[in-house]
Amino acid sequence: EKLKPISGAWMDRNKICLEGTRMSILKDISEWIYSSNEIAPQVLFLCGEAGTGKSTISHTIGYKHQDLLGAFFCFDRTLLTTRTPWNAMRTIAYHLAIKATEIGYQMLEALGAYPYILESYNVEDLWKSLIVQSSQAMTDLDQPMLIVIDALDESGAKEDVERENLLSLIVNGAHGLPKNFRVLVTSRPEYDVIEHLHIAKEAPNTKLLRIKYMDEIKGTQDDILLYVNTIMKQEIDSGKLTSNQCKSLAEKAAGFFLWAVVACKFIHGRRAGITVPERFKRVMNLKKGNTNDFRALDELYIYILKETFDVTDVDDMDRYKFIMSQVLAAFEPLSQNALQNLQPENSEKDTVNCVLSFLGSLFTGISKSDDAPVKPVHISVFDFLLNKECSKQFCLSQIQGHKQLATGAFKVMFKNLHFNMANLKNSHVLNSEIEDLDKKVSKQIAPEVSYACCFWDLHLQYISEPDPSWVPKLEQFFCLYSLYWMEVLSLKGRIHIASRAATFVIEFIENLQVFDILHTEIVLKYNSS
Repeated sequence: EKLKPISGAWMDRNKICLEGTRMSILKDISEWIYSSNEIAPQVLFLCGEAGTGKSTISHTIGYKHQDLLGAFFCFDRTLLTTRTPWNAMRTIAYHLAIKATEIGYQMLEALGAYPYILESYNVEDLWKSLIVQSSQAMTDLDQPMLIVIDALDESGAKEDVERENLLSLIVNGAHGLPKNFRVLVTSRPEYDVIEHLHIAKEAPNTKLLRIKYMDEIKGTQDDILLYVNTIMKQEIDSGKLTSNQCKSLAEKAAGFFLWAVVACKFIHGRRAGITVPERFKRVMNLKKGNTNDFRALDELYIYILKETFDVTDVDDMDRYKFIMSQVLAAFEPLSQNALQNLQPENSEKDTVNCVLSFLGSLFTGISKSDDAPVKPVHISVFDFLLNKECSKQFCLSQIQGHKQLATGAFKVMFKNLHFNMANLKNSHVLNSEIEDLDKKVSKQIAPEVSYACCFWDLHLQYISEPDPSWVPKLEQFFCLYSLYWMEVLSLKGRIHIASRAATFVIEFIENLQVFDILHTEIVLKYNSS
C-alpha cells in the first residue's frame, strides 16, 4: 500500500493480438521466458517503428503468461504526470511484492530500514533498493519471473536524465536480478535507445541482453491479411468488398499493422454520402509506404481528417482546433462529457461531440460512451497532429489547449467546490478509516472537477510567459476555494499536488513582479497551506 502503484499501467485486453496472428514471435518469446540455459539473456528488447505492433505483442505475452507475470508497466506519453520512470519502479516493486510473498516480506524489511526511499525520485535507488535487493529473497529459481515494460520510448523526453538512467538500468542492471528473472521491453528505435543497446552489446555481459527488431519478424504480411479479413468479414459477406480487395488492402499496409487497423476502422465506419466501396477505393489511392517510411501513415491520417472536416470552412476548422488542442493538451485522457463540462459557459451542448464523434478511426473511447476516456489510437497520431510539416492545416497548438483547459478548470472549480465534497457523515475521521472511500469520492466528485483540481497549475505553467490576466482568478481561487480544493486532493490521495502548485504560484507572481498587499497575502496563505 505504501508503494502507491499507478493504476491503469497494467495490461489491456483490448491490445492483445488477434487469435492466430504473431504466432512465430510469440513462440520465440515464450521459449526465451522458459529457457533454463544458464547463459540465456535476461533482457529482451523488442524494437520497431511506431505502428508495427510491439505493444500488442507485449500485452499478449503478459496475458499468455499470467502465471509467471511478476510485473507489467506500460508507459504512455498522454499520461506523463503519472507514467514516470520513478513511478514505474514503485509499481513494478508493488507487483513483485504481491506476486511473490518472500519478495514482499524482504521489501517490508527494506522499507522499515529505509522508509524515505519511497520519497526518492532517483530511479537507480528505487531499482536497487526495492527490486534488485528484494528479489534476492526468491527461493524458487526454477520458475520464471517475468517483468514486462511496454513503450519505454514514452517514458519521457530523450534529454531527460531519469529516462537515460532507466534505460541504463534495464540494459545493464538486470544482471543484478536472480537468474530466473526475464525482462521484456518494447521501444521505438530512438537514438538514445539504440545507443544504449549498442554499448551494452559490446560490453562483457552482452550475453545478458537480446535485441529483436520488428522488421525481422516473419509472417507479418500474412498476419495483417488475417486481421483485415477478420475485421472486414461483414463487408465481404455482404458483397461490399471482395477477398481480393481485402488482400490488396493488407498489402497496402506494407508491414504497418497500425495502418491496417486505422484503414479498416475508417472503411468500416459510417458517414453520409460515401459508401464502403468508395472509402476502400480512396484509401487504396493513398501513397504506399514501408515499415521505415512514416509518410504512408501520415497520408492516411490527413486523408481521414480531410474527409471529416472542410478545410475551406473557417468555423469548422476553428472548432476542430479549439477542441482537439484540448484533447492533446490534457494531462490525463478526458471523456467527451468531462471535456464538454470544461468548455466556456456560452458553448453549445454538443460542441465536443460534433468534433470527436467522427474521429473514431483515430481516437479510442469515442464509440463506447460519452464517459469513456478519449485518447489517440496510437502515439503516432499525437506526434502527427503536433508536427506542422506532416499535418499541415490540421496541425494543433498545445498552448491553445492549455489556455482553454486552464480557463475551464477555474470555471469548474468555482462552480463545484464546496465544503464536504464527498458528502461524508463525519469530517473527524481519517480517510483511511472511511469504508469504500474511493466509491464515495467517484460518486460525489465529477471527473472534470477531479481533473481541474489536479492539473490547473500545470496548464498555467505551459502557457509560455506569465499573464497578468490570470491574477484575478488566482485571487478568487485562493481567497474562496483553496481549502475545498485541498479537500479534493486529500480525498483523491494526491495532496502532494498542493506543494507543486504552491511553488508554481509563488514563482508566477514573482515573475509578474506583483508586490501589492493582496498578492502578498495570497503567497503567504499558500505557503501556510
